[in-house]
Formats: sequence, structure tokens, C-alpha cells
Amino acid sequence: MSSLSTRHRMQADQARAYRAAVEVVEARLGASLPRFRGVEFCLADYQKPADLGQAPYYRRYPGLTAKPYWEASEWPAECSSILARFEENQAALRAEFEASLPGTRGGFRGQSTGYFGIADRWLSYALVLETGAPVLEAFAAFPRLAGLLAELVELKLPCKTYFALMKPSVHLAEHCGGQNIALRMHFALRIPAGDTAIRVGGVERRWENGKSIFFDDTFVHEAWNRTDQDRYIVLMRLLHPELTPLERAAYYLVEAEFRGSATFRAQEAEILATKAAEAERAKRLALSSLVPSPTSSWVLDPRQRTSPFLSRAGSGAPRPAWNVSRVGAPESPTASFPLQRPASPMLSEQLYPVPRSQWVTLESPGGYATGSFTSRSG
Repeated sequence: MSSLSTRHRMQADQARAYRAAVEVVEARLGASLPRFRGVEFCLADYQKPADLGQAPYYRRYPGLTAKPYWEASEWPAECSSILARFEENQAALRAEFEASLPGTRGGFRGQSTGYFGIADRWLSYALVLETGAPVLEAFAAFPRLAGLLAELVELKLPCKTYFALMKPSVHLAEHCGGQNIALRMHFALRIPAGDTAIRVGGVERRWENGKSIFFDDTFVHEAWNRTDQDRYIVLMRLLHPELTPLERAAYYLVEAEFRGSATFRAQEAEILATKAAEAERAKRLALSSLVPSPTSSWVLDPRQRTSPFLSRAGSGAPRPAWNVSRVGAPESPTASFPLQRPASPMLSEQLYPVPRSQWVTLESPGGYATGSFTSRSG
């Protein structure tokens, strides 16, 4: 992790670049944007609150009501009427989802988050991008849902929307979202019977098929699926109901200007370089203790059908044994492979680049997956 002084330096630079972006957009619109001028960047000194309250980890915008749960009716009438139609048309929307889902299997990707890294058992299929732009292929596959989303996009309301798949036995631990300018909508498409729920600000609610839940993810929250079946919802990030139409339009313009700035691009490159260096150091440390022999016994969690999550035999993981053999085929100079944190069995850690000449191959007797990790720390 970067030093505190580095984080403060980067945060101050970001704040200046953001204010400059706001000024550009104000000039373009011919209007003042005091809420955007007053934004507070939080990341450098971020701490999760002990009282389960609100604590955005990235940006806090002033003057916005904060409470854990919301209702569709609290958005302006032109927005709330569309949000209400999700439940009004739930039967048709759920039927369309079930009919079209088989054709989308390859489109679900592991969630990449600021708090969990890459989560291979919490997957998403994009419908609307962070820029507010529709994903045309997804809109074509789900035309009835796309009709509702297109109306909301026209109003500049959703800043990200996707199908969210939570695999069985997943528990997303307590965390806070990045910025309080947007809330979340969960519209339940396929909810298995059993213990599946979300808890926001200490208040638990359960998903119900065809029903929507609106909440502020900058409050401490957690979610889980303690069943043996997949859970599917539409997850929409909605701009806060107290923003004016001008502010909703300005949000996207400011974001585009800010993310296109030299400061943002330079910091993005710096962060990537820092992460790569940290990953290399972590790889060397973690792999120094992983020195298997041809007779070593390791196990694979069979719930991970496409990604080899490893733990030592005896750690409590399921026990299909893997055969271990050494290979040194130089087909590719590097390969990436996710290592597991024992404390977080459902979420992957990092993708560490490993020289192929150092691979140790693990082959499953069941034949459904293979995985590799290096046997040398140097």
C-alpha cells in the first residue's frame, strides 16, 4: 500500500483536478454548480465507521440527505413513475430474463471493486456503463428491460446498471460504497428460497422476486446468499433523488472532464505501477511458503469450476485431491493465476504474473479445470 503522504498528495491533486473540471463544465453550461465545488475527497484517511453509519470511501458531496433505505416515490415524479414500472411489469421482465439468460452466460464477469478486489463468485453482466451509455448488445438481448432503462438514461439517472449474480454460499462482508451522489436499486429477478439478504446500516431486508430495494451503499452494508443456488438481480446505481436535472446532466460532464485530465491519467498510471510492484512483492512472499513436491496434496474448492482456488489440505476446504507435476513449457513468457486468501474463501486475492518456466501444474481427477502456481520464490 502507498504511504500516507503519497495518498494525501494524490488526493490533493485529484481535488484540484476535479475543481478545474467543475469550472470547465460551469462555463459550458453557463450555470454555477456549488454542490460539485464543495465535494470532499475521502480516500487518504478513510476508515469504516464503527457505528454502521455513512462513510463514502472516495467522495462526499454536500447537502444530500443520508439514510440507509429509500423508496422509489422519493425520486422526482418523472423518475419515480419509471422506477415503479419495474414492479408493475415484474412478471414480463422476469420471464424475459429467464428466456434470454442462457445466451448471456459468457458475458458475466467477476466484479472488480474498490473494497474486495476481483470477486469471482459475485458476477455482473453490464447493461448501462458508468458513463450512462447503454450496452447495445445487452439492450438487444433484453428489449423489455431495455425500454425502461432507456427512459431512465434519457433522464440522466442511472450511472451504472448490470445483472448481478451472487453464487451460492457467498457473503460480502461489511463495506461502504465510494460516493454519496448515487444510491442503489436492487430489482429481484431470481431469488432462491432460503437465507438471502442484505443489511444496510444494521437494518436487514430480504430480496423478494419482482420487488425492488433502494438503499444508500455509502452506509455500512453486507449481503449474502446462504443457499445452494444462484441469486440474480438487476443492480442499478441511481443518482441521488435530491439532484436537480441540471446537476444530473452536470455529473456526467464533470466526470468525463475529470477522467480525461492529465492528473487523472498520470495517477492512474502511477496506481497501476504501484499495484504491479505490490503484487510482485506479495507473490514472492506468498509463494515462498508454497514449495510442493510431486507427492504434495492440495485441494480445490469444487464450487470454483473455472478458477483454481487453492488451500492446504486440512484447512476445511472440500477434499478432491489434485495430482501435482512439474512442467516448464515456454509457450508464453508469463501467465496469471488467482491466489486465495484463506480468510476470504469466496473472493480471489490478486492476479500474480508467474513465469511459465516456474509453473507447477495441478490436475484434477475430475478433469473440469487445471491451475498452476510457481514453486520458487525467486
